[in-house]
Amino acid sequence: MPLSFSPAVFPEAATIEELMVIKCPNGPHIPTEEDLEKQNLFEVTCSECHERVVQMAQLFSKTCPNSDGGYGPLTYGIVRDMAAGNRLGGCNLDIAYMMTYRWRMGQLADRAVKKFGLPAPSNETCIIWEGLGLWLYRHRTSDSESKQNEVGNLQQLANQKFLQPHVSGPQPDSTQGYYFGRFIEYLSAAVAEARLPMDETEKLVEEVKAYVNSFTHLS
Repeated sequence: MPLSFSPAVFPEAATIEELMVIKCPNGPHIPTEEDLEKQNLFEVTCSECHERVVQMAQLFSKTCPNSDGGYGPLTYGIVRDMAAGNRLGGCNLDIAYMMTYRWRMGQLADRAVKKFGLPAPSNETCIIWEGLGLWLYRHRTSDSESKQNEVGNLQQLANQKFLQPHVSGPQPDSTQGYYFGRFIEYLSAAVAEARLPMDETEKLVEEVKAYVNSFTHLS
């Protein structure tokens, strides 16, 4: 279900949500063992879902600013090629499934922020957040030195705790590609924005972790 928030949201959220709800009856579109072995290009969509996935990619390429599309250079290239309508590819994932997983991870981050009453970093939802680098830069240029150190230390603490003993949140399955790193960056920034003492920050992170880890699969 699409969520509603007070922070700024992706303008075309309703459209991409509608596209993601539709599932291709011929999917997932992933390479065969022979394709992988021979590094063959293969059809990453079928005639039934191609136009829908192209539209999804065109919208999704507008998200996750300032971070290679929020999911790394390789996956960013996959989305870019799909947005251009390229039917052939060599990626070991289903492109529609990959975009849906990241979109749902962004929604889960937003839901956690709302549930625990945390400030939304930069007053933006996860999927359109300006990113950790710019968020830190804004604090460096607007906060006093003591507040800069405080928020930076809290973000680092939260980030470390979210990564231990393993990465927090639902993991992608074999068709969904790679973990969505922006998820933890956004949550750690939100926790830092609360500016709680260190011990309370650690306790808060554990509560947020328990919540997001209660979701085992997103699709």
